Amino acid sequence: SEKRIAETIVVSDSTQQKISEPDQPTLIGYHKDKASLFTAPEYRALSVVRLDAADLAGEILVADNEVKEAYEARVDEFTTPETRNVKQMIVAEEADAKRASEALSQGRDFAAVAMEIAKMDATAIDLGRVGRADMPFPELTDAVFALKSGESSAPQKSPLGWHVFSVNGIQLGGTKTFDGVKDRLTKDIAMEKAIDSLFELANKLEDSLGGGATLEETASQLNLKVVKFDAVDRSGKGKDSKPISNLPGGDFIGIAFSTEEGAESPLSETGNDGYFVLRVDGITAPVLKPLDTIKAEVIQAWKDEKRAEKSKQAATAIVARVNSGTLLNAIASEMGLEIMTSPALTRQPGKNSGGLPQPLVDKIFSLSKGEAAMARSGSGYAVGRLKEVTTAVPAADKEGLDKISDQLGLALQEDIFTQLAGGLRDRYGVTVNRQAIDGLFLSGVGGSRRPGRGR
Repeated sequence: SEKRIAETIVVSDSTQQKISEPDQPTLIGYHKDKASLFTAPEYRALSVVRLDAADLAGEILVADNEVKEAYEARVDEFTTPETRNVKQMIVAEEADAKRASEALSQGRDFAAVAMEIAKMDATAIDLGRVGRADMPFPELTDAVFALKSGESSAPQKSPLGWHVFSVNGIQLGGTKTFDGVKDRLTKDIAMEKAIDSLFELANKLEDSLGGGATLEETASQLNLKVVKFDAVDRSGKGKDSKPISNLPGGDFIGIAFSTEEGAESPLSETGNDGYFVLRVDGITAPVLKPLDTIKAEVIQAWKDEKRAEKSKQAATAIVARVNSGTLLNAIASEMGLEIMTSPALTRQPGKNSGGLPQPLVDKIFSLSKGEAAMARSGSGYAVGRLKEVTTAVPAADKEGLDKISDQLGLALQEDIFTQLAGGLRDRYGVTVNRQAIDGLFLSGVGGSRRPGRGR
């Protein structure tokens, strides 16, 4: 595809220093016009009961005999097999294998002998780290694992031919002791039991709430805690604008903000090993913060906007000068700005843009050589001057050509299917019951998933 290279500079908002202080009427007007910037979000006060397998696991006692049985059942998991760094050469004739073995016994290099007799290079002979389970034939396994590091084997016969092996490193295996993994096994068993009891507890909780008990009554009955959150917004933050760290997982926020005030949510999952149910105790509607409580914040926002406006004006002037014939590097030198050269840009969004904003990349592909354009970039404006154009040579970019061909093929296929479907509907009067389809695929979404038995 066509590629373009541009010279670029960035006019940063932070360089626009001469910003006067706004007067009171200006602040009042800005506070009103930009109300969305200064409006406190909706907050919800929540009461939550959560069931967490990890919490339950901490209260479960595990007998020593259970841990020992688990160790015996999982001993393979705690066993590391011995491995060896092995090289081999294979020949068809026993005489060649004996000749190779004799040469090695005289101290010759294994790789040199393998090349000379077996015609195998260094890559072909290196088996890497090998365990007993990696060897294809038992007779070869015993021969290789009987060698000491630095030794070579006598010729060994297999259905593949005659082998000569060399071992040049041994990594000893072993099995972790029971005491070494006892704590881990105890925690695993406790967690397994906790997950099993979690389902039963969740059913009891749901039955209690379904029978009319309050959240507090149910929690007391099942020895659970009710956790209170005084104010939570849609991003999971409190009134201090900091994330609340101990919120349940899953779709907790979505469920909290879709539950009516005073109502309890369905029992919902926090993941693979937890549930929660919540009640919305109160809703604080979004409200515009009084100007006198956030005056400094409003002044800063107003100044930031004015700096951005000045950056835009400066960038606009630069573009005009470049398009009138002034070189961008001369302007950069005059203004004390760093000039950069972009990588070879393509029309494909997000691909090798060199950090340039996509709107500027798009504009660069509409410029003639030597012309400039601008776009917002972070906290400033980026100006780009087209420096070089590489014309597309489709035949040289087979991958790109194939990709475009595939895309066109899929588009044509979709068009044909759409036309066919439309024709069939017109001919046979086909209708689609969208509500029934949505109900089929969305049933239960956001609702209670009662663990342990179906509904």
